[in-house]
Amino acid sequence: MFENRRIAVLACATATLTAAVAVPSADAATVGQPTDGVCSFKINDAERKYIDSLDRSVGIGASDERARWAAAFEVAFPGASEVSGQFLEQFSGSYISYFNNNLAANVERWAQRVADATGADLDASRTYFTHVWDSSATSNHQPFDMGGYWSELDQAVATGQITVPKRDGFAEFDLIPDRAGINAQLAEEYPSMPRDQRSKWAEAYDTLPDMTEARRVAALMVAYEEARTTCEAGGGTVLLPTDGTNPDAPVTTPPTSTYAPPPIEPGRTSNTVTHTLTNGKTKVTTSVTGSPTTMTNISVSQVTSRTDTAKTTNSGSSASPGVVVGVIVALLVALGAAGAAFAAMGQ
Repeated sequence: MFENRRIAVLACATATLTAAVAVPSADAATVGQPTDGVCSFKINDAERKYIDSLDRSVGIGASDERARWAAAFEVAFPGASEVSGQFLEQFSGSYISYFNNNLAANVERWAQRVADATGADLDASRTYFTHVWDSSATSNHQPFDMGGYWSELDQAVATGQITVPKRDGFAEFDLIPDRAGINAQLAEEYPSMPRDQRSKWAEAYDTLPDMTEARRVAALMVAYEEARTTCEAGGGTVLLPTDGTNPDAPVTTPPTSTYAPPPIEPGRTSNTVTHTLTNGKTKVTTSVTGSPTTMTNISVSQVTSRTDTAKTTNSGSSASPGVVVGVIVALLVALGAAGAAFAAMGQ
C-alpha cells in the first residue's frame, strides 16, 4: 500500500522576520488603583489640549443623535420639513389628546404623509416622523445632562482624580461612524430602503455642520468612560484622543531580518538549491532550480522495503514493497535567495 504524506511548509527565502512588538511609552496616560471608588488620573499635554479645544455646546446624547438623524432626513428629502411643520402646528391643545388616544394609527398616518411628500422609504419616513413627534411630546423632558458630565470630566482633569462609573456605562456615548459605517447602519436598519435613498441620507448626516465636532466629542467621552471602568477594574493604561498621534501611544518595533540572502552572480538568471535529508539509513537528495523571481515548492516521497515476518514464516522469505518511509523535502527558491524547509516521518 502506497501513501504520500504532505507536510505543508511555509518558508520565506528572502528573510525570516521577527514578530512586531508593541512597546508602551514610559509616560503613558494612567489610571491608578481605586481607593474608595477614586483613582489617580494622569493625562499628557496633547490629551489636555484636545479636551480644551472641544466645543462644549455640541451634545452627543441619545436625544442629540435623534435630532441629527431628523435634520439629515430633511436635508436628503426636502418635502419632509413641510409635513412635520404641519404636524407641529396642530400638535397642541385637544389635538394632543386626540393624537395620543390612537397613537399607532396616527403615527402611521403622518409617516405615510411624509413618504408621499418625499418619495422616501416608508420605514425611514416613520422613523423620521417619530423623532419629530417625540421631540415635541417630550419637550419638557430633561435630556441627559451634558453640562454636568463636562463638569465632572473637567474636575477629573484638574484634580488628577477619576471616579468609578456611577452607573453601568452610558449607552449614549458611542463613536460616530464614518460615511461607510453610516451607510452600513442604514442598510441594516432599513433593508427595504433603496440604496440611492440610503446614500443621500448618509451623506446628509455625515455633512451636518456639527458632525466633525460631534465625532471629536464622542471620541473623548468614549475614552473617558473607558478610563472610569478601568478605575473600577483596578487601574491601568488608558489613552485619550488627541489631534494627531498620541505621543504616549504604544510604539511598534518594525520587523527586522535575521537572514541575508546570498548575492546573485552578475548575469545569472537562476539559482539551484540541493538538499539531502537522512532518515535512519535512508538518504534522499533532491534539487530544484528556479528563476530568482520564481517561487518553487516540491515534495519527494522515498519508498523502501521491509521484511514481512508473517510471509517469512509461511513461505521462506518474501519482501513486501511499498512501505513508506515518508520523507518529505520542501525546497523554495525565491527572489534569488535559497531557502529550504523540510520534515520527515517514519512508519
